[in-house]
Amino acid sequence: VVAQRVADVLNRNAGQPGHVFNLGHGVLPETDPEVLEQRHPVVVEEFSIRRGSGGAGRHRGGDGVVRRTRFEAPMSLNVLSSRREAAPYGIEGGSPGAVGVNRVLRSDGMVENHPGVFHTEVQPGDRFEISTPGGGGYGPPETEL
Repeated sequence: VVAQRVADVLNRNAGQPGHVFNLGHGVLPETDPEVLEQRHPVVVEEFSIRRGSGGAGRHRGGDGVVRRTRFEAPMSLNVLSSRREAAPYGIEGGSPGAVGVNRVLRSDGMVENHPGVFHTEVQPGDRFEISTPGGGGYGPPETEL
């Protein structure tokens, strides 16, 4: 079972003023927090396994990840992700994995839930939290190994 992953595709776009923080989806490995912090005015506050997000099955689906990033400068945030509404399906009787979640946590305490594809402006102290989907399980859950 292949879990959908969101990979960071980060760069400063030519012709665009200031900092642009792009998140794209694909199968590229996650950007190391140290690289991300070196290239952009951000601090990675959390990068962890999203326990329990994989679907039940004889073989459980893989768990997604949680990454929370704090912005240290005004930036444009562009996100391209999937599986935010439709869960990754299970196969041969396996249960679906958890859907992904995109949230912007504003420095004033406001929490914004966002769809898979969106753009917003962020300010110093704002945080972006992405929870990637879990993979669907394989086989009936009652035979889980």
